[in-house]
Amino acid sequence: MPKEWSLRAATAEDYPHYQRLFPELGVDDPIPSRERWEIELMPRTRILEASGQPIAYVLWAKLETMGHVLHVVVDPAWRRHGAGAALMEATAEELLREGCSRWCLNVKVDNTAAIRLYERFGFSVAYASTALTLGWDRVADLPQEALEVEAGPIDEAEDAALEGAFQKPAGRLRQLRERLGMVLVRLVDPAHPEEKKLGIAAFDPQFPGAALFAAARPTLASPLLSALRSHARPGDTKLQLLIEGDPALVASLRAAGALVRLEIVHMVGEIPLG
Repeated sequence: MPKEWSLRAATAEDYPHYQRLFPELGVDDPIPSRERWEIELMPRTRILEASGQPIAYVLWAKLETMGHVLHVVVDPAWRRHGAGAALMEATAEELLREGCSRWCLNVKVDNTAAIRLYERFGFSVAYASTALTLGWDRVADLPQEALEVEAGPIDEAEDAALEGAFQKPAGRLRQLRERLGMVLVRLVDPAHPEEKKLGIAAFDPQFPGAALFAAARPTLASPLLSALRSHARPGDTKLQLLIEGDPALVASLRAAGALVRLEIVHMVGEIPLG
Protein backbone atom coordinates (compact mmCIF):
# COMPACT_ATOMS: atom_id res chain seq x y z
CA MET A 1 0.00 0.00 0.00
CA PRO A 2 1.44 3.43 -0.91
CA LYS A 3 2.67 5.45 2.07
CA GLU A 4 0.07 8.16 1.49
CA TRP A 5 -2.74 5.59 1.78
CA SER A 6 -4.23 4.47 5.08
CA LEU A 7 -7.05 2.18 6.18
CA ARG A 8 -9.28 2.91 9.15
CA ALA A 9 -12.55 1.87 10.73
CA ALA A 10 -15.60 3.79 9.55
CA THR A 11 -17.25 6.35 11.81
CA ALA A 12 -20.68 7.98 11.78
CA GLU A 13 -19.15 10.96 9.94
CA ASP A 14 -18.40 8.66 6.98
CA TYR A 15 -22.04 8.22 6.00
CA PRO A 16 -21.85 10.91 3.24
CA HIS A 17 -18.82 9.09 1.77
CA TYR A 18 -20.75 5.82 1.90
CA GLN A 19 -23.70 7.52 0.14
CA ARG A 20 -21.35 8.80 -2.57
CA LEU A 21 -19.61 5.49 -3.18
CA PHE A 22 -22.52 3.06 -2.80
CA PRO A 23 -23.91 3.70 -6.35
CA GLU A 24 -20.57 2.45 -7.75
CA LEU A 25 -21.81 -1.07 -6.94
CA GLY A 26 -23.89 -0.72 -10.10
CA VAL A 27 -27.11 -2.03 -8.58
CA ASP A 28 -30.47 -0.33 -8.22
CA ASP A 29 -30.80 -1.10 -4.51
CA PRO A 30 -31.82 1.84 -2.32
CA ILE A 31 -29.02 3.33 -0.25
CA PRO A 32 -29.44 2.19 3.37
CA SER A 33 -30.54 4.90 5.78
CA ARG A 34 -28.13 6.57 8.17
CA GLU A 35 -29.71 4.61 11.04
CA ARG A 36 -29.13 1.28 9.32
CA TRP A 37 -25.64 2.34 8.29
CA GLU A 38 -24.63 3.25 11.84
CA ILE A 39 -26.16 0.19 13.52
CA GLU A 40 -25.55 -2.59 10.98
CA LEU A 41 -22.89 -1.57 8.50
CA MET A 42 -20.53 0.97 10.04
CA PRO A 43 -18.96 -1.46 12.58
CA ARG A 44 -17.93 -3.78 9.72
CA THR A 45 -16.86 -1.11 7.23
CA ARG A 46 -13.28 -0.01 6.62
CA ILE A 47 -12.41 3.21 4.77
CA LEU A 48 -9.35 3.52 2.52
CA GLU A 49 -7.94 7.04 2.37
CA ALA A 50 -5.40 8.70 0.09
CA SER A 51 -3.78 11.73 1.69
CA GLY A 52 -6.67 11.88 4.16
CA GLN A 53 -9.42 11.66 1.54
CA PRO A 54 -11.75 8.60 1.40
CA ILE A 55 -11.31 6.80 -1.92
CA ALA A 56 -12.78 3.34 -1.25
CA TYR A 57 -14.45 1.13 1.32
CA VAL A 58 -14.93 -2.54 2.12
CA LEU A 59 -17.80 -4.10 4.06
CA TRP A 60 -17.53 -7.62 5.46
CA ALA A 61 -19.21 -9.98 7.91
CA LYS A 62 -18.03 -12.99 9.90
CA LEU A 63 -19.94 -16.25 9.44
CA GLU A 64 -18.43 -18.61 12.02
CA THR A 65 -15.14 -19.49 10.25
CA MET A 66 -16.18 -18.00 6.89
CA GLY A 67 -15.63 -14.34 6.04
CA HIS A 68 -18.32 -12.79 3.83
CA VAL A 69 -17.07 -9.83 1.77
CA LEU A 70 -20.22 -7.85 1.00
CA HIS A 71 -18.91 -4.69 -0.72
CA VAL A 72 -15.63 -3.68 -2.31
CA VAL A 73 -16.16 -0.18 -3.71
CA VAL A 74 -13.54 2.12 -5.23
CA ASP A 75 -14.00 5.71 -6.40
CA PRO A 76 -13.83 5.63 -10.26
CA ALA A 77 -10.94 8.13 -10.21
CA TRP A 78 -8.87 5.68 -8.17
CA ARG A 79 -9.52 2.48 -10.07
CA ARG A 80 -6.53 0.61 -11.54
CA HIS A 81 -4.30 2.14 -8.86
CA GLY A 82 -4.33 -0.86 -6.53
CA ALA A 83 -7.09 0.32 -4.17
CA GLY A 84 -9.15 -2.86 -4.60
CA ALA A 85 -6.14 -5.05 -3.88
CA ALA A 86 -5.29 -2.95 -0.81
CA LEU A 87 -8.81 -3.47 0.54
CA MET A 88 -8.66 -7.22 -0.07
CA GLU A 89 -5.24 -7.55 1.60
CA ALA A 90 -6.43 -5.66 4.67
CA THR A 91 -9.67 -7.66 4.82
CA ALA A 92 -7.78 -10.94 4.62
CA GLU A 93 -5.58 -9.92 7.54
CA GLU A 94 -8.56 -8.86 9.65
CA LEU A 95 -10.60 -11.99 8.91
CA LEU A 96 -7.62 -14.19 9.79
CA ARG A 97 -7.37 -12.41 13.13
CA GLU A 98 -11.10 -13.04 13.62
CA GLY A 99 -10.53 -16.79 13.20
CA CYS A 100 -11.77 -17.18 9.62
CA SER A 101 -9.99 -19.56 7.25
CA ARG A 102 -12.20 -19.12 4.17
CA TRP A 103 -14.05 -16.24 2.57
CA CYS A 104 -16.82 -15.74 0.02
CA LEU A 105 -18.42 -12.96 -2.00
CA ASN A 106 -20.85 -12.22 -4.82
CA VAL A 107 -19.89 -10.37 -7.99
CA LYS A 108 -21.76 -9.49 -11.16
CA VAL A 109 -21.01 -12.01 -13.88
CA ASP A 110 -19.87 -9.30 -16.31
CA ASN A 111 -17.52 -7.55 -13.86
CA THR A 112 -14.42 -9.18 -15.32
CA ALA A 113 -11.97 -6.77 -13.66
CA ALA A 114 -13.32 -7.59 -10.19
CA ILE A 115 -13.39 -11.33 -10.93
CA ARG A 116 -9.72 -11.21 -11.97
CA LEU A 117 -8.88 -9.36 -8.75
CA TYR A 118 -10.68 -11.92 -6.61
CA GLU A 119 -9.01 -14.80 -8.43
CA ARG A 120 -5.64 -13.29 -7.46
CA PHE A 121 -6.74 -13.67 -3.84
CA GLY A 122 -7.64 -17.34 -4.21
CA PHE A 123 -11.33 -17.12 -5.05
CA SER A 124 -13.00 -19.40 -7.59
CA VAL A 125 -16.61 -19.61 -8.78
CA ALA A 126 -18.78 -21.91 -6.66
CA TYR A 127 -22.15 -21.36 -8.34
CA ALA A 128 -24.28 -18.87 -10.25
CA SER A 129 -27.05 -16.83 -8.65
CA THR A 130 -29.83 -14.67 -10.05
CA ALA A 131 -31.49 -11.58 -8.58
CA LEU A 132 -35.13 -11.31 -9.63
CA THR A 133 -38.06 -8.94 -9.27
CA LEU A 134 -41.44 -10.61 -8.74
CA GLY A 135 -44.84 -8.98 -8.47
CA TRP A 136 -46.90 -10.19 -5.54
CA ASP A 137 -49.79 -10.69 -7.98
CA ARG A 138 -47.71 -13.32 -9.83
CA VAL A 139 -47.40 -15.68 -6.86
CA ALA A 140 -50.70 -17.31 -7.85
CA ASP A 141 -49.16 -18.18 -11.25
CA LEU A 142 -46.42 -20.33 -9.70
CA PRO A 143 -46.75 -24.12 -9.77
CA GLN A 144 -48.59 -25.43 -6.74
CA GLU A 145 -47.34 -27.93 -4.19
CA ALA A 146 -49.44 -31.03 -3.51
CA LEU A 147 -48.03 -31.38 0.01
CA GLU A 148 -49.82 -29.39 2.71
CA VAL A 149 -47.15 -27.30 4.38
CA GLU A 150 -47.18 -24.62 7.05
CA ALA A 151 -44.94 -21.63 7.58
CA GLY A 152 -43.43 -20.34 10.79
CA PRO A 153 -40.51 -18.35 12.19
CA ILE A 154 -37.02 -19.83 12.33
CA ASP A 155 -35.88 -20.47 15.87
CA GLU A 156 -32.19 -19.85 16.54
CA ALA A 157 -31.87 -23.45 17.72
CA GLU A 158 -32.76 -24.57 14.16
CA ASP A 159 -30.12 -22.47 12.42
CA ALA A 160 -27.41 -25.09 12.11
CA ALA A 161 -29.73 -27.84 10.87
CA LEU A 162 -31.36 -25.57 8.29
CA GLU A 163 -28.03 -24.20 7.08
CA GLY A 164 -26.79 -27.74 6.67
CA ALA A 165 -29.91 -28.88 4.83
CA PHE A 166 -29.66 -26.03 2.31
CA GLN A 167 -25.84 -26.00 2.17
CA LYS A 168 -25.51 -22.46 3.49
CA PRO A 169 -22.45 -21.29 5.44
CA ALA A 170 -22.66 -21.73 9.20
CA GLY A 171 -23.73 -18.42 10.70
CA ARG A 172 -25.63 -17.18 7.64
CA LEU A 173 -29.01 -17.15 9.41
CA ARG A 174 -27.55 -15.41 12.45
CA GLN A 175 -26.05 -12.74 10.18
CA LEU A 176 -29.41 -12.13 8.53
CA ARG A 177 -31.30 -12.15 11.82
CA GLU A 178 -29.15 -9.29 13.09
CA ARG A 179 -30.39 -6.94 10.37
CA LEU A 180 -33.05 -4.43 11.40
CA GLY A 181 -36.58 -5.64 10.72
CA MET A 182 -35.53 -8.91 9.07
CA VAL A 183 -38.16 -11.68 9.05
CA LEU A 184 -36.91 -15.29 8.94
CA VAL A 185 -39.42 -17.93 7.82
CA ARG A 186 -39.30 -21.69 7.20
CA LEU A 187 -41.73 -24.23 5.80
CA VAL A 188 -42.83 -27.20 7.89
CA ASP A 189 -44.56 -30.46 6.96
CA PRO A 190 -46.93 -31.08 9.90
CA ALA A 191 -46.79 -34.83 9.22
CA HIS A 192 -42.98 -34.81 9.31
CA PRO A 193 -41.88 -31.82 11.42
CA GLU A 194 -38.34 -33.22 11.60
CA GLU A 195 -37.84 -32.63 7.85
CA LYS A 196 -35.62 -29.54 7.48
CA LYS A 197 -35.21 -29.18 3.74
CA LEU A 198 -38.46 -27.64 2.55
CA GLY A 199 -38.00 -23.89 2.36
CA ILE A 200 -36.31 -20.99 4.14
CA ALA A 201 -36.34 -17.25 3.52
CA ALA A 202 -35.04 -14.04 5.09
CA PHE A 203 -37.30 -11.12 4.13
CA ASP A 204 -36.59 -7.43 4.64
CA PRO A 205 -39.90 -5.54 4.27
CA GLN A 206 -38.07 -2.20 4.05
CA PHE A 207 -36.09 -3.21 0.96
CA PRO A 208 -38.41 -5.02 0.09
CA GLY A 209 -36.86 -8.37 -0.72
CA ALA A 210 -35.43 -11.70 0.36
CA ALA A 211 -31.63 -11.88 0.54
CA LEU A 212 -32.07 -15.59 1.18
CA PHE A 213 -34.79 -17.59 -0.57
CA ALA A 214 -34.33 -21.33 -0.92
CA ALA A 215 -36.81 -24.12 -1.62
CA ALA A 216 -36.31 -27.86 -1.93
CA ARG A 217 -38.29 -27.80 -5.18
CA PRO A 218 -39.93 -25.04 -7.26
CA THR A 219 -43.46 -25.92 -6.14
CA LEU A 220 -42.56 -24.86 -2.60
CA ALA A 221 -41.84 -21.26 -3.68
CA SER A 222 -45.54 -20.38 -3.64
CA PRO A 223 -46.26 -21.23 0.02
CA LEU A 224 -42.97 -19.65 1.06
CA LEU A 225 -43.81 -16.42 -0.75
CA SER A 226 -47.33 -16.46 0.66
CA ALA A 227 -45.83 -16.60 4.15
CA LEU A 228 -43.63 -13.58 3.38
CA ARG A 229 -46.48 -11.56 1.93
CA SER A 230 -48.13 -11.14 5.32
CA HIS A 231 -45.04 -9.16 6.37
CA ALA A 232 -44.98 -6.87 3.30
CA ARG A 233 -45.72 -3.18 3.64
CA PRO A 234 -49.09 -1.95 2.41
CA GLY A 235 -48.67 -0.56 -1.07
CA ASP A 236 -45.64 -2.64 -2.05
CA THR A 237 -46.55 -4.49 -5.24
CA LYS A 238 -43.35 -6.47 -5.74
CA LEU A 239 -40.26 -7.82 -4.03
CA GLN A 240 -36.69 -8.74 -4.90
CA LEU A 241 -35.41 -12.31 -4.61
CA LEU A 242 -31.86 -13.64 -4.63
CA ILE A 243 -31.83 -17.26 -5.82
CA GLU A 244 -28.50 -18.96 -5.16
CA GLY A 245 -27.37 -21.89 -7.28
CA ASP A 246 -30.86 -23.10 -8.21
CA PRO A 247 -31.55 -22.70 -11.96
CA ALA A 248 -34.77 -24.76 -11.76
CA LEU A 249 -36.26 -22.33 -9.23
CA VAL A 250 -35.13 -19.37 -11.32
CA ALA A 251 -36.80 -20.86 -14.41
CA SER A 252 -40.04 -21.45 -12.50
CA LEU A 253 -40.12 -17.89 -11.17
CA ARG A 254 -39.37 -16.44 -14.60
CA ALA A 255 -42.15 -18.54 -16.14
CA ALA A 256 -44.51 -16.88 -13.64
CA GLY A 257 -43.38 -13.41 -14.71
CA ALA A 258 -40.33 -12.66 -12.57
CA LEU A 259 -37.81 -10.32 -14.21
CA VAL A 260 -34.04 -10.74 -14.00
CA ARG A 261 -32.25 -7.86 -12.29
CA LEU A 262 -28.73 -9.24 -12.04
CA GLU A 263 -26.75 -12.34 -12.93
CA ILE A 264 -24.18 -13.05 -10.22
CA VAL A 265 -21.46 -15.56 -9.47
CA HIS A 266 -20.72 -16.66 -5.91
CA MET A 267 -16.99 -17.06 -5.30
CA VAL A 268 -15.29 -18.92 -2.45
CA GLY A 269 -11.67 -19.42 -1.47
CA GLU A 270 -9.11 -20.02 1.24
CA ILE A 271 -7.90 -16.80 2.85
CA PRO A 272 -4.23 -16.37 1.89
CA LEU A 273 -1.87 -16.33 4.85
CA GLY A 274 0.17 -13.49 3.42
